[in-house]
Amino acid sequence: MSTDKSWIKEWGRRRVYGFFWVFSLLAISNTAFSENDEFLHVIDDYVDIVLAIVAIILILVYWKKTSTKQLKMLNNMLAVLAVLLILITIFAFTQEIDDPEDFGNEIPTLFFGIFMLINRFI
Repeated sequence: MSTDKSWIKEWGRRRVYGFFWVFSLLAISNTAFSENDEFLHVIDDYVDIVLAIVAIILILVYWKKTSTKQLKMLNNMLAVLAVLLILITIFAFTQEIDDPEDFGNEIPTLFFGIFMLINRFI
């Protein structure tokens, strides 16, 4: 019985990760092209887009692998990507805090990273 509950929990986490990564890819890609004026202001967005693409590819590659152990491994990899997203966003805070035109997507991106990390442990 506990195996079924843990499988359902890990499977649910994968669905939540899928939603957050796809949504963050769409949201960040919309803002990345408007910040092309300075390299340091746009590099964090491009790295975030690459992280989201890697996460979506991982989800698709592991789509048929549905054992509890494989789902847990996938969710751990996605949590590591969420930590990288948080670290990149913190770096972006230091680069874009003084430019009100470019500092707009960092706070939602930071929240997305935090929510994805919380998803791993709840």
